[in-house]
Amino acid sequence: VDPGTGQIILRSEFPNPDLDLLPGSFVRVRLEQAVDQQGISVPQRAIQRDSAGIAQVLLLDAEQRVGQQPVALGAVQNDRWI
Repeated sequence: VDPGTGQIILRSEFPNPDLDLLPGSFVRVRLEQAVDQQGISVPQRAIQRDSAGIAQVLLLDAEQRVGQQPVALGAVQNDRWI
């Protein structure tokens, strides 16, 4: 992703029976992204890795104790993991 424009270059193949597009044509498209209703985002700096490389965050439990919780990381958006 170009940080200045937010644009990316993609290559795609799809049916074009009416030859509306010629080879090498450029188009503007809007891509829908999936939304994870149960996912949360955390700052990248909040992620720690153990000696095996497993991603973890620190959590405060009901008794006000801090513990490590393994997490599954998804995509990165700006400076946050989802």
